[in-house]
Amino acid sequence: MKAFKWAVVLLLTSVFETSLSAQEINEIIVYSNPYKKSVDKVISTVDILDQDEISSSSDLSLGSLLAKLPGLDSSGYGPSVGQPIIRGLGGFRIGVLNNGMSTGDIAYTGDDHSNGVPIHNLERIEVLKGPATLRYGPYSSSGVVNSFNKLMTSGENETSLTLGYGDSADENSASLFTRMGNFALSAYYEDADNMRIPTHAESVAQLQSEGEEIPADRSQDAENTFGENQGISFGGNFGNDRTTLSFLIAADDKTYGVPGHSHGHGEDHDGDDHDGDDHDGEEHGEEESVQIDSEHRTFQARLSHDLSGNLFNSIRADLSHSSFEQEEMEGAETGIQYEQDESNFRVEASANIGNWQTTFGSNYRDMDLKVISESHDDGDGDGDGDGDGDGDGHGHGQYLPESDRSEIGLFFLSQLENESWLIELAGRYDSIEQEAFREEHDDDDDDEGDHGDEDHESHGAIDHNLTNLSIGLAKKFDGGLLFGGSLSHTERAPSQVELFAGGKHVAAQREEFGDEDLNKEKSLSTEIYLRKKWGDSSLRLAIFDNDYEDFIYLQKRAGSEDEFDFLQQDAEISGLEFSYDTSVNFSEYKLLTSLRYSLIEGELDNGSNLPRIPPEKLMLGLSSKVGEVLYKVDFTHNSKQDDIGLNELPTDSFTQVDLGAEWTPSSFNGLKVSALIRNATDEEIRRHTSAIKDLVPESGRDIRLSLGFSF
Repeated sequence: MKAFKWAVVLLLTSVFETSLSAQEINEIIVYSNPYKKSVDKVISTVDILDQDEISSSSDLSLGSLLAKLPGLDSSGYGPSVGQPIIRGLGGFRIGVLNNGMSTGDIAYTGDDHSNGVPIHNLERIEVLKGPATLRYGPYSSSGVVNSFNKLMTSGENETSLTLGYGDSADENSASLFTRMGNFALSAYYEDADNMRIPTHAESVAQLQSEGEEIPADRSQDAENTFGENQGISFGGNFGNDRTTLSFLIAADDKTYGVPGHSHGHGEDHDGDDHDGDDHDGEEHGEEESVQIDSEHRTFQARLSHDLSGNLFNSIRADLSHSSFEQEEMEGAETGIQYEQDESNFRVEASANIGNWQTTFGSNYRDMDLKVISESHDDGDGDGDGDGDGDGDGHGHGQYLPESDRSEIGLFFLSQLENESWLIELAGRYDSIEQEAFREEHDDDDDDEGDHGDEDHESHGAIDHNLTNLSIGLAKKFDGGLLFGGSLSHTERAPSQVELFAGGKHVAAQREEFGDEDLNKEKSLSTEIYLRKKWGDSSLRLAIFDNDYEDFIYLQKRAGSEDEFDFLQQDAEISGLEFSYDTSVNFSEYKLLTSLRYSLIEGELDNGSNLPRIPPEKLMLGLSSKVGEVLYKVDFTHNSKQDDIGLNELPTDSFTQVDLGAEWTPSSFNGLKVSALIRNATDEEIRRHTSAIKDLVPESGRDIRLSLGFSF
């Protein structure tokens, strides 16, 4: 808590200090806001990463990319996968969007599944918290990650090519973006071998819990951490100042190892002992290693029309469809296959009602998920065709049955601003229907091997009607000071996994069991914030509390090693987020400084801690341009997390130091040469939010080079 006290002192002194520079901060517009307002005129908390910040870390997963923001973390499942965690929540509780539309991936079915957001072609990521999130779903108690690429927008003709290399995993990458007239094309390729880690794979706490001897710290390759990604996207934008039509067609393929299965201690790393380009599972791990192969196909379209001078100001319609296929391989055998088709349609209109800017609309979403496990061969899980159910933990059935989920939603978002006040009102109503189709077996079908669609039976649809309301109010004071808060009532329906899971999740190495009688999850969320902007300095402080009724969580079954149940209990999650940005002039040089701090606590009604809650985190970033070179230093300190949930182990603190330099020579217009040393001190980094944090740490020191050219 010392860091917290220091941050509060800094806040109180900063509120009243004078400007350090006469230069004004450029106005930052929030793309996710329907009225394209400045970030300083939106009550909902918004964090933004721009293209420069994204491109310097395009090799990272979405969660790892966002982890330096206050209140955010990553569920890290190896270098290829890391889903965002917002204020201690992830999975189905948060929205992950691309261009304001659903990504259509299956990340919600497991932490080992990646988000369908290609990082290489993004120009911006916005993280929303508060009333504005209800425009996209029931997320006002958690948040929304909305990413944007340049493929559906208009702009000048341009071409950019970037080549990259990282030594920790002998990683090679290339990305291309080009725009000609109304059309744009983006492509990327990335290939990485097993990453180097600074010490033994299993944590000291894990080894001690198993009664094993603690080996000496030794740099080595982490087994089954390879990855290969490639994709291509094509987009277009047509129209005039009043009417525009844009579209996107994308294909993304991903292959990666899921670490933490062999429980070995890795291999010595001699600096160049990588295993080559074959990613067949046997080259990168032991017999039981797990590899995931996925194919993601996406179509997005948007029609916008300006109706200025009429009853409505504008109208917009979004249409998207995605097809996602994924295989989880156990060695040379297929463990689970996923197939999901998702369609979304959304229409919204904006109007001025008195002094209120109001947007209202409706959306429809349909998800068809098929999951085929190895036990599908005979229905018993042992794969021998006898139906006795004695095989390798599959006897309880497959992980998920085939299921459908359909959603119909109505929403509104209204904002008022005058000289003294900012007010936001938001509401949402959703009708959700979910239905599982479980495979029924009889002796005749088993003998004949007939497992067609006629063998799938439903036990009836599960319906939930959800009402979400949120209000935000802020008072403007002299000197650029804004003080306010928000109050939200949120309802969330259980996901397909929480309802229908009933067997072995191969990559996660456990059996998960849902409950079709789970109630909808409710929360009452409050947030108080203080913001100040002066000169080229700004600060933000937010204090939040989410009080949950029937919070859904996963807990290990008593007396079992690998069986987990989805349970419900009241819970509370609270915390604090702080950020401060300024610049200081030293002679002719300017030092840009950013300070970030977050603290999150989570507790169940019975007094036990919620699992995988992020620890206290403090971040400091420094940057300065000297001549044609921009130098950067980032420090991130995660405190020790010993407020642990049932069956959890404590996680040690770590301090990550990143050093970077970017050279943009004036004699070579469009050229940028970048160097980055990530984790420069070769720290052992384990995130408490990761389910495998005790089985494998994050990468050790990683020296990265990139060459970019644009014209």
